[in-house]
Amino acid sequence: MSSLLLFRTLQNSGEAQKQTYAKQPQMQREIDYFLENAKKIESPEDFFKDRRLMQVALGAFGLDQEMNYTARIKAVMTQDPEAKESLVNRMVEPRYKQISEAFDFFGSGVENLKDDKFLKDIADKFLTNQFEKNLGGGNEALREAAYFRRKVAEVAEDGDIYKLMGDKVMRSVITDTLRIPKEIVNQSLERQAKVIESKVKAEDFKDPAFVDKFLARFLTQKDAEAQLANMGGGSFGSSGQIALQLLQGGNLNILV
Repeated sequence: MSSLLLFRTLQNSGEAQKQTYAKQPQMQREIDYFLENAKKIESPEDFFKDRRLMQVALGAFGLDQEMNYTARIKAVMTQDPEAKESLVNRMVEPRYKQISEAFDFFGSGVENLKDDKFLKDIADKFLTNQFEKNLGGGNEALREAAYFRRKVAEVAEDGDIYKLMGDKVMRSVITDTLRIPKEIVNQSLERQAKVIESKVKAEDFKDPAFVDKFLARFLTQKDAEAQLANMGGGSFGSSGQIALQLLQGGNLNILV
């Protein structure tokens, strides 16, 4: 089944699918452990020693890879978020700032871990991210599209293209959809922003209808890339007209 068709199905029945996923024994065990044990933590240091608690916390913000970089995530979550020299203020990816602000270990210690509402919110975010991670048997394009659709309006709220560029997933979806070469990362941020804004504005992503059309194009291109790879058709860059013809035929060519 194509990524685009899976995405259409997800739009219609995603919540029901997520609730079914939540009932899986392994998922229930991890969430129950987090809800029961996080409130027993007496210090941030104790929290970082419990890998199961950390797995849920990091997974809630899509930062699963930080499990292998304990010192870095500890610095992000415990240093003064108002200090310019703090690591969190030197990270481009906005999710580091989000997890730092949410747990607020610097300002309030483990106080938030005593709040059932806070713990439930973290558990719900973890469930959502794990559900998206496992969509379509690990279909990366589908996962990225689901994340993008869920978060983009919030990130684009003030019309700042740099915030969209700062989110690794959103940046990837936007540049892939607009067929901007990955080598653009070698340019200055100002130049990158100018190239992107010549094709699309941050404000555009406040419109759900625009987002859905944008993601339809993204997923159609990804499906075309997969078909070309399976056929031994070489890189998408050399055969991309096939994808564009598909898009134009479906009246999705809204961005060229």
